[in-house]
Amino acid sequence: MLPKVSQTANVEEIRDGGSWAAVFLDPSGHQYVLFLQVKHTEQGGFLTPKQHLAPVIIDGDPSTRPTPNHSVLAGLKTPITWEQARNLLSDMAANKPSEVDPRRSFRFDDWLREMTEVANREGAPVSDKQ
Repeated sequence: MLPKVSQTANVEEIRDGGSWAAVFLDPSGHQYVLFLQVKHTEQGGFLTPKQHLAPVIIDGDPSTRPTPNHSVLAGLKTPITWEQARNLLSDMAANKPSEVDPRRSFRFDDWLREMTEVANREGAPVSDKQ
């Protein structure tokens, strides 16, 4: 069952060159992450973002990680559909943190929009014609 979004904590672009993570809380305060992992391809000796893998929900409970000190991204992952990801992103937009919330990144709205665009494309690469 898909967790309900009670409050969105933050959205961020991961430093791997194109993955996205959106952190949210369910009504009981349990933390989850909607994660869209980028898949890179090698071109001319460089890794370039190509497309995104199927979305997953990551359980934010530290007990689901290899050790409690590991990143929340190392937690238990559950695959979901692109439609479910779009629904979660819509709920996150409706429950976003205030502009003064210290957890909110300064690029929150931009990153949420970009993450939604990836979900709308169902992970497909951006067309060269755009």
